[in-house]
Amino acid sequence: MKRFSFSLLLSALFLGPALTSARAQGTDSTQAMAKEPRSAEARAQALTDRMAKKLALSGDQTNKVQAINLEQAQKLAALQGKYAGNRRQGVQEMKAVNQAWDRELQAVLTPEQFTNYQNLREEKKEARREKSPQRRKSER
Repeated sequence: MKRFSFSLLLSALFLGPALTSARAQGTDSTQAMAKEPRSAEARAQALTDRMAKKLALSGDQTNKVQAINLEQAQKLAALQGKYAGNRRQGVQEMKAVNQAWDRELQAVLTPEQFTNYQNLREEKKEARREKSPQRRKSER
């Protein structure tokens, strides 16, 4: 269940900027997403940019993280396509991809950066949990 939540977190990291920019432009975010879904490359680049800024990555680290993020974004996109009808079937494969992602990032980041990365990820997860009951109430 933890890794499924991590998958959702990663999705939020990828989709967050798209939703924010669509709102800033005054368009409905669902319309913006429906018109042109972001490619794995664009999602990986956006995630790398955020990580470089938040974790103070060096140039070499940024290049390595970009390659890792691109590879993992492509794998997740393929799995999302494969299990579009029933995402629950792909949970184990997505967990494995996310675990590999963490191991690769841990090899590139310093211990302090990796700890900060994990903390940021947990903060996003907690923020989603706090919003979740509010969304459910507003949908009723």
